[in-house]
Amino acid sequence: MIQPFRLHLPKNASQRRVIAQRGYERSIDRLNAAVTVEERDAALAEVQRKKRAYGAILLSEDRMARPWMYDKGRRGVRARNRPSMP
Repeated sequence: MIQPFRLHLPKNASQRRVIAQRGYERSIDRLNAAVTVEERDAALAEVQRKKRAYGAILLSEDRMARPWMYDKGRRGVRARNRPSMP
């Protein structure tokens, strides 16, 4: 039996993140319920797709929150674009 990773979702978690987390947990349940080899392989592929989708959502949210970390170019350009710390 495979246990899904249970992430603590903050109260202000985006709807996309909540939906992706629930989809991942449902795919783990399908994997645990699989009986035949074909069902298991299909469920495992679905789990991997859901994990990648969740990671992509986290990356896109992080890019929006900290764009200076993902700027392309010289190091000095990144430092100038960084907001000042209080």
